[in-house]
Amino acid sequence: MDLSLKFYFYPLDNNFFKVLSKSRSILGALLHLGNENHQFYAGLAWEFETDETVFFSIDFGGAKHTGELESSDPDCQRLGSRLLFRGAVSMGFRINENWNFALSFDHISNAGLAEPNNGLETFGLQVGYVF
Repeated sequence: MDLSLKFYFYPLDNNFFKVLSKSRSILGALLHLGNENHQFYAGLAWEFETDETVFFSIDFGGAKHTGELESSDPDCQRLGSRLLFRGAVSMGFRINENWNFALSFDHISNAGLAEPNNGLETFGLQVGYVF
């Protein structure tokens, strides 16, 4: 079981980020409660709304993990590099102006820049609160 924390910041409002369609910067952590492999990440996020209750989100950025780089244990996820690329998508539902729930999928890997490149995926339910 994992605990995911993600912090969204207000849309970036300079000329460079306007080109990126009002992206928001994010900082986050995915903490494995079995103490095996934690990841810490930063990047940009884009959110699209279909109506007042349904939304989709896409994240892209970089991650750092605490797991194994190499191991002879076949059950151990070997990621080949400490710094990785990270991408995520989610689909969510707003309960009210503060609370939301989302199904989320994310992937981290070194994109073939190091060996091995097994990658790591997580799928889960997120609970969000907007201050």
